[in-house]
Amino acid sequence: MMKKRQPGFSLIELMVALVLSMLVVIALVQIYIGTRQTNRTQEMQARLTEDGRFALSMLQRLISQAGYRPPSEALAADRLAPDATTPSTKFVLRTKGDGTNIVNCNGAAIASGTDTTLTIQFASSKLSCITSGTTPVTTDWIATQTGGRGTEVVDFQVMYGIDTAAAPNTLADNYRCGGAGVNRDCVADSYVTTLPTGVTSVQIVAVQLCLILRTEMADAGISKASAVKDCSGTNISNSQTDSKLYRQFQSTVLLRNR
Repeated sequence: MMKKRQPGFSLIELMVALVLSMLVVIALVQIYIGTRQTNRTQEMQARLTEDGRFALSMLQRLISQAGYRPPSEALAADRLAPDATTPSTKFVLRTKGDGTNIVNCNGAAIASGTDTTLTIQFASSKLSCITSGTTPVTTDWIATQTGGRGTEVVDFQVMYGIDTAAAPNTLADNYRCGGAGVNRDCVADSYVTTLPTGVTSVQIVAVQLCLILRTEMADAGISKASAVKDCSGTNISNSQTDSKLYRQFQSTVLLRNR
C-alpha cells in the first residue's frame, strides 16, 4: 500500500522563497536609505538657501538706505565707508532714522531723526552687523544650530563701485553725485576692494557682495568633482573631500540719492 504524500513545501521551494524574500527586503532597505539621504540633502540645501537669502536681503536693505536718508552734515560724506584696515570684509553705514522705513541690524525701525551707525563685518567665521549706541548691539545674521544642522559662513567679500569719470559739462546740473558742484555721472566705472588714492567714500555709488555658505553637517553621499572656489577664485581648503554642501550668493546694490 502506497503512502499518501503530505501537503507542504519542499526544501527547494522554501529556499527559493527565502531568497526572494531577502531580495525584496534588501530592495526596500536600499529605497529607504536612498530616500532618507535625498531628504537630508534637500534639507541641507534648503537651509543654505534660506540663510543666504536672508543675509542678502538684510544687506541689500541696509546698504540701499545708507544714501537714502542722510545723517547730519558731519557724517554725510561717509554714508558708506570701507573700514581702513579690512575694507573687503568690513564697512560702515550711516543713516538717519524716520521711525518707519529706516531699520537697524535687527530690522527694527530707527527712531525719527536719530543718527545711526551700522557696521557690517566678516570675522571669526561670522557675518555680523553692529548697531551703534550707548551699548552697541551685535547681530549675527547666520548662526550655528544645535546638533550641527545649520550653516557656516566660509567667505564674504565687498567690492565698491566707484564713480570716477566726469560727466559732460552740459549734464553738470542734472548729475551731481556727491553734492552740488560735483560733476560726475552717478555710474560705477570700476569695482575695487580698496579705494584708490584720491578716491573718497563719496564716490561710492554701488556695492557688489559675495557670500559663500557651507553646511555644518557632512553627508557621505555628497561628492564634488573639484574644490569649491572662494569669492577671490581661490580653492577652499578641503572643500573637495569634506562631504559638505556649498553655495555662493552674489548681489549688486545701488546706493540711493548719491
